[in-house]
Amino acid sequence: VVIAGLTNTYSQYVTTYEEYEVQRYEGASTLYGPHTLSAYIQEFKKLAHALISGLPVESGPQPPDLLDKQIGLLTPVVMDGTPLGANFGDCTSDVPKNSTFKRGDTVSVTFWSACPRNDLMTEGTFSLVEYLKGKDTWVPAYDDDDFCVRFKWSRPFKLSTHSKAAIEWRIPQDVAPGVYRIKHFGAAKGLFGSIRHFTAAKALAAVFFLPLQHIQLDGPKSWDDLLDELRFDILGTISINGTICLHVDCNGVKKIILWNPTTNEFKVIPSGFFEPGRFLRCYSSDHLVGYDRVKDDYNVIQFTSCTPCNPKDFIAPFWEIYSLRSNSWRKIDIHMPQKSYRDTEQVYMDGVTHDWWGKQGRRSYLGSFDFSNKSFVKTSLPSYVDDCIGIAWKQLVQSIATLDYLATRILQDK
Repeated sequence: VVIAGLTNTYSQYVTTYEEYEVQRYEGASTLYGPHTLSAYIQEFKKLAHALISGLPVESGPQPPDLLDKQIGLLTPVVMDGTPLGANFGDCTSDVPKNSTFKRGDTVSVTFWSACPRNDLMTEGTFSLVEYLKGKDTWVPAYDDDDFCVRFKWSRPFKLSTHSKAAIEWRIPQDVAPGVYRIKHFGAAKGLFGSIRHFTAAKALAAVFFLPLQHIQLDGPKSWDDLLDELRFDILGTISINGTICLHVDCNGVKKIILWNPTTNEFKVIPSGFFEPGRFLRCYSSDHLVGYDRVKDDYNVIQFTSCTPCNPKDFIAPFWEIYSLRSNSWRKIDIHMPQKSYRDTEQVYMDGVTHDWWGKQGRRSYLGSFDFSNKSFVKTSLPSYVDDCIGIAWKQLVQSIATLDYLATRILQDK
């Protein structure tokens, strides 16, 4: 573990004796001569022994303070001001009220601000994008460190005391839907040199995933026009009570949609588990769709893994299930493996989705998920089925057939 703090100085390069003698760029930039490295090693050894033994170390001679001897060519900040009736942090250009945006859009907000040189915000930030969690809790999502946020400061003319800060947020492709606000931090210098910090947070923007929610499907033509703009897969092999589950990709934005072609009714399923500020992104795969006959409810399950912002927040991948009745996701505590072969076709019969090939010892098995009791079941395959590559499931009356390159075999559904 290396603990490196801010030293407020820079000692250029430290080279070996041989590199110093060559006097290339690195050697010429070694300030304290050819034995600089040896001197560093000598002193670091002393510090290491003192740390191990718990002994005090004399501070030694202090370097001279040359701050008052430095020449500054940058014009100092005289003072900051705002127009009559305006305060630092007031919005001069806000987003329209009740605005909605989608991924890839750019949100821009401008505030009355002050010169950033009054406080460089070394341990903070000039701009912050926050996510609304619950009713009144704002969670940091993006700041100056993120490429999607830009902070632009400007004056109307060189000698003006007035200045503005424009903050642009280019909405990332992996952003979670919800309500966000843009926050600005600054420091203003008064006429007599005092520094006063201020905070502004008045811009609200709602972010949604797809324009699908605003499209009325009044016939096959409108649906066909919509699909021309989308890349989609159908989850499962058949409809469930006339409803098809689509996995849609619209310009990199992925969503799951329940659609009834007969009635043209559809439901865009909300995203699953994600906590902005705690996780960079959450990735979902292995989707299954089914119907809970007991609760009269359509369900979708998916396998989710998250990339934490801090390694301490790591959580193991998990399964979660969506309920159409509650329009929400929840985690399910179930011991169910991730699918090994994702190109196999799902077969849905009587509330159970059959979609897993797996190995248990030397025997292969069929994995099935029961949507009524939320359980995972393994069914051993015949002994002559020794490999799952090139084999697919098909429904045959009330049975399941395994199809491969050599033969067709029937596995009675029990």
